[in-house]
Amino acid sequence: MFSHSDQALQMQTGQPYANGTGWGGRLLDALGGNQDTLAAVSVSTPALLLQGSSVSGNVIAPGTNLSLSGMSIWPQSAALARRQAVNQMLGLNGGSLIRQVANQSMSDGLALADALASNANLPALSTTFPGTSIGNQLKEVMRLIRIRSQAGPGRQVFFCTLGGFDTHSGQDWQHWSLLSQLSQALAAFYNASQEIGLAQNITTFTDSEFGRTLQSNGSGSDHAWGNHQMVLGGAVIGGIIGQMPEFSLNGPDDANGRGVWIPKIGTAQVGATLGRWFGASDDELALAFPNLALFSQSDLGFMDVPA
Repeated sequence: MFSHSDQALQMQTGQPYANGTGWGGRLLDALGGNQDTLAAVSVSTPALLLQGSSVSGNVIAPGTNLSLSGMSIWPQSAALARRQAVNQMLGLNGGSLIRQVANQSMSDGLALADALASNANLPALSTTFPGTSIGNQLKEVMRLIRIRSQAGPGRQVFFCTLGGFDTHSGQDWQHWSLLSQLSQALAAFYNASQEIGLAQNITTFTDSEFGRTLQSNGSGSDHAWGNHQMVLGGAVIGGIIGQMPEFSLNGPDDANGRGVWIPKIGTAQVGATLGRWFGASDDELALAFPNLALFSQSDLGFMDVPA
């Protein structure tokens, strides 16, 4: 507890220990997402959440097409010859495991660049995204959803980040500013999902390593435990899920006398509820969340699951 790295690790793995995979990647493993270059994408930083046994998360910075330099020269036959030469080089590994992995990574990158380039001229949306970091990330996610949707049905998991919530100081302004950025970006993203007619097929949710103390440290707050999260989308059944804590120091929900709320819902429960909407069976959810059986309730009921 109270360790950013450890709690973030548990949030992305969906279990209290790390085995090199995240629950988003394991869901995609179970549902056959390993052949889709746009199945698991972070628009921020490499994310363990997206890593499965066969699915590997890609990283795409907002606005990029990942084009390889020199591959679009004229005439087209010359560009094709260069690409063929690159493909031949990627087949040469000399039995080296390191070169095999490096070649596979570059091959995946080229396939991803091809997917982005072939759908680069999407019609503009009327929805305007804010020019903040989280706004640009969600704008990129919407672009990737639109690109992928042209290929037919498929499942995607995306990862965005918004830092700065470690409010040891300046919480009164900083927390307001961050939530304003998040609110505006989420509103634009949801409006865009309605504009393209996919609101029922897109669910956005927040997650973080821990909350903040109710008691001030004098200028801000300190590391705590339980936290509130948001889920947004056309298939979300609205309302407050779970039981609100009693907001009192040394109360029944306070872990240490400083307003450190004891959580009543686990990451695995939230993930499993989303996973069932995603199309996972009970057996597939058990693979994605190995400790799910420890909870009395695996479906929290906040998603309208298709029949």
